[in-house]
Amino acid sequence: MVFWEGYVSDEVMGIFAPIVVYWLYGGFYQLLPPLDGYRLHTRKEEEEKNLLSLSKVVKGVLLQQLLQAAVAHALFLLTSTADESGITIQPSIPVQFVQIIIGMLVMDTWQYFMHRYMHQNKFLYRHVHSQHHRLVVPYAIGALYNHPLEGLLLDTIGGAIAFLTSGMTARTSVFFFCFATVKTVDDHCGLWLPGNIFHIFFQNNTAYHDIHHQLPGTKYNYSQPFFSIWDKILGTHMPYTLVKRPEGGFEARLVKEIFNVKFSFESADFEEQFRFGTEELILVVFFVNWIDYGVLGHVSDEVMGIFAPIVIYWLYAGFYQLFLPLENYRLHAKKEEEEKNLVVVKGVLLQQPVQAVVAHVLFVLSY
Repeated sequence: MVFWEGYVSDEVMGIFAPIVVYWLYGGFYQLLPPLDGYRLHTRKEEEEKNLLSLSKVVKGVLLQQLLQAAVAHALFLLTSTADESGITIQPSIPVQFVQIIIGMLVMDTWQYFMHRYMHQNKFLYRHVHSQHHRLVVPYAIGALYNHPLEGLLLDTIGGAIAFLTSGMTARTSVFFFCFATVKTVDDHCGLWLPGNIFHIFFQNNTAYHDIHHQLPGTKYNYSQPFFSIWDKILGTHMPYTLVKRPEGGFEARLVKEIFNVKFSFESADFEEQFRFGTEELILVVFFVNWIDYGVLGHVSDEVMGIFAPIVIYWLYAGFYQLFLPLENYRLHAKKEEEEKNLVVVKGVLLQQPVQAVVAHVLFVLSY
């Protein structure tokens, strides 16, 4: 039972609720007093560095949301599972919870690779993605200010793929997309407020994304909107430290010597290290639950046989990759590893599609 039942359909809520939530949450930040003591950039910086008026940003966001609503409407029409009476059977709360986690992981994966490619492809960056980076100093209402093509490819299609692969119903998607919207807006709010739950539970937060919007960090911290695991696995994770500005507020500064941090309770970075470890542990736990549910009955054993070993490879290898250096336990010095090894991630990524094709043929022949 949900509060809109009997008044508005789940599909209508799925289309319009994320849009309403965007303007409510973004408007909340917009209407706050200056809060100079919590800003990551001064108001002067925001006025001087940002190349767009607020009215132009609002128009750009509304255009993206119009496209988003059209795609959501088509998606719900194509995937409706309602019976003759128009009722859709809802899965249990634990199943919906796992579906949302799967949706988060899928959306993160899609957005990481699309976002990174838009930076690496000079044409796409110049003509498409640079529009978002005209807001050098991010603010909440500008979170979804993008070129229409980027909005379609990155956010809208990414959300559609997350919805389809997770198997969630229209009702579950209302909560998922509203949460994703709030998280995205918060990541662009430009404020480091005490007690913000997104800063406590997510390493990928306002300061993390702010690094990406600054010139030295544009080739780092691509992950969005939830976790930072792909940045860590593929070497684009840029740590930062928050320092107080003399005139008030905070500044997110890049830490270029990755992992060069003493692990002690006195360390200023202990909280970040704690989040670093727990975030990946949470992902592993939910991946195990995903397997246990058989991907909620939406994926065959053959598909799991093809893709589960690949996913496990990256999870387990990533677990070792994300350890602190642990010099006392290494069989080779870190310097020796860097100098002698010529193998790169691309080689593994090339082998795994071949492995997947052979597995597919094998299952077809043995059926």
